[in-house]
Amino acid sequence: MIPRLSKVAGLKRCVANKMAGTMIKGIIYKYLAKAVVVLLLGLVLFGIFPGTGLAIVLSLVVLLRFFDLFQQGVTQRKSEVNPIFNQQISKPTQLKPQPRPIQPRSTRELLADGMGVIAFAIFLPLAFALYTNEIFSLERQQSWREALVAIGCIGLYVCPHVLFKAPAQAQYRIMWWTIPFFVGLFLVPHLVETNHPYLNPENPDRNRLAAERVLTLKNNVISGYYAGWITRYAEDVETRGDTHQAIRLYEESLRREPNQPAASQRLKTLLTKNGNPTPPVNIPIQAPPNGAYWTNFYALEHAVHHSIDKDLEAVPSCTVVIVPFEGVDDKMLDAIAYVVHQELQLHVFIAPNRISLPPYSRKRGLATNPQWQTDVIFSAFTNSVAHFPKAPIKFLLVTSADIYMEQTAYVYSQAFTWGAILSTARYGDARQAPEIVAQRTAKQSMCALIKSFGVPPSLDPNCVTSYSNGPQEFDAKGNRPNAETWSLYQKALAKINRGWAAFQTRR
Repeated sequence: MIPRLSKVAGLKRCVANKMAGTMIKGIIYKYLAKAVVVLLLGLVLFGIFPGTGLAIVLSLVVLLRFFDLFQQGVTQRKSEVNPIFNQQISKPTQLKPQPRPIQPRSTRELLADGMGVIAFAIFLPLAFALYTNEIFSLERQQSWREALVAIGCIGLYVCPHVLFKAPAQAQYRIMWWTIPFFVGLFLVPHLVETNHPYLNPENPDRNRLAAERVLTLKNNVISGYYAGWITRYAEDVETRGDTHQAIRLYEESLRREPNQPAASQRLKTLLTKNGNPTPPVNIPIQAPPNGAYWTNFYALEHAVHHSIDKDLEAVPSCTVVIVPFEGVDDKMLDAIAYVVHQELQLHVFIAPNRISLPPYSRKRGLATNPQWQTDVIFSAFTNSVAHFPKAPIKFLLVTSADIYMEQTAYVYSQAFTWGAILSTARYGDARQAPEIVAQRTAKQSMCALIKSFGVPPSLDPNCVTSYSNGPQEFDAKGNRPNAETWSLYQKALAKINRGWAAFQTRR
């Protein structure tokens, strides 16, 4: 009788353990399902999702698989020690059709399976990200590429369960899982050490290395996301007593992200201690920073139109030619021309013919509009011009198409030495609020054109050239260049005009 009771008690404990395990797995599945749904919604609707979300999903996959492997190992161990755990509790369940028994797996294979899920769900996606990204952070937005890589890696992990599922092929499964594990175990630290040493928490120079990496980025939009890394290194340098270097670093950080109150205050303090009590001046040259560009938007005069041809070689000085693409109305062009002429003191013409938009470059999600890469817009412009005049012309390409640069979600504009490309897509509906959209477009036109003269972005939020991270910061920053930016712009403009005058005398 006692052995019979002990068997029943053992079965009850087994059932209780299985129920507890099922409950824990259910909780993990619940959070995994929620995370996957959120990521899929972001991916399908907008074409992007946060990198932290992908890391959470892959970690939950590993955790869930570890839990399954642990349960398999415990169950098999108990079955080997006490065969009673293979029996059913009640006779009614024994009358039901029994599933095909699962072949027991060796401890060696279970360990290899765990190594495989780490290799394919963690090591390989991480190695791909470390190898393909110029700078790495989980805070960055991910796209379809990263999602497909993660799905592909999970698929490769599952392959042995389909391709080599016969018990005699256990050795192939073990090799499939263990070899990538040891490769990843070597590859990930190697990529961190060679490509991203700032990620090593034990590296005493990680703040310096991170700041240097951000400073080398050519894309100001991307570098703006990591301006805080430069600030942290500036704080280290300041602690060591190198005031001049700290000032330079604070300026570089604020140039990429002006809205850092703590960094701005530290810069002002250091400049005062260093004998320069006047950090970048906020006083504008002609009007208040946020003063209006015009008194009556609807009374603005029509700008002069001029074709892009050899006749432009007769311009007396640096001149801006606004080149419209289809979808930009005349009132918008007149507003841009008026502001550029009044504020930057440049001659302005508008090209009479609108350029047709080429096929779009990408469409990231169902809830997003098509986008055009700036290189595509530039190619359409160059293909539409038969003769480029040999003169100091700044071309301002204006389009209503949503534009982007490499590795960015979107950009307002992109400046070049020859001029700039500007989009009105992010400024609102020109049909519902034409004056507001025109004001924002003219504001960004000034910003892009000033930068085309080689003037760096200002670290002063009251300057029109300061970097703005989103619509709110864009509207909040000043409408005009501050004194420092204006001085740099005037010097660059004067140099171009002197060179043009000298060239004309030699002709």
